[in-house]
Amino acid sequence: MTEQEATFQSALTAAFFSSGLASLLTPERGEAFYALYRLLLEENEKYNLTALTSMEDVVLLHFADSLMGADLIPAGASVIDVGCGAGFPSLPLAIVRPDLTVTASDATAKRTAFVGMVAERLGLCGLRTLTGRAEELSRTAHRDAYDVATARAVAALPTLLELCAPFVRKGGLFLALKGRSAMQELEAARHAMGELKCKVRFTEEYDIGEGEAAQARGILLLEKLAPTPATYPRAYARMKSRPL
Repeated sequence: MTEQEATFQSALTAAFFSSGLASLLTPERGEAFYALYRLLLEENEKYNLTALTSMEDVVLLHFADSLMGADLIPAGASVIDVGCGAGFPSLPLAIVRPDLTVTASDATAKRTAFVGMVAERLGLCGLRTLTGRAEELSRTAHRDAYDVATARAVAALPTLLELCAPFVRKGGLFLALKGRSAMQELEAARHAMGELKCKVRFTEEYDIGEGEAAQARGILLLEKLAPTPATYPRAYARMKSRPL
């Protein structure tokens, strides 16, 4: 093990312990996270995948934070990560939850190409990619096709729910990983939840990081009670100008 990898593994272990995720780490998964970290930095030099590049930020704010809701996803579930960006939370989920089938979806081809390349390099057989706009993809065979939809830092909750709920089967779940405004966004999404036939199943507020560097976060877990009405999702411009 090189000095850089040893430093990385120490930082990863500290981040997972402080976040209550220590049970998810194994030596093999630590190696996979290190390979992901190296690939992220290498590809980020070619095109902008993430603004977070320091080792401490990546292991805490990308890796650990992506997994804060991992234990809420049922065993063996099919999961779609809507607006996956550089692969968060889809890549960390695929590393620590090999029982899941994860689809990393994004409208930008360079992002899904990166996620697909990482999945191939790391042997993440349960991860696939899907390129396209969510509001269009959810009107294809992907509608009502997943047990769980998840999203992290994509849009305000009313818009995010309209984008994600159509992918989920009746009785399935929507897992939103939000920032400090999670509970306020939840209140603002009450009408959207009614329109999209969803109800709150679980919420949690927490801090990621320690001391003055701690950042407030929130987990919102919603259950889909009935099929999404055919009028949803609307065109994205409509969602933004007239959110539910």
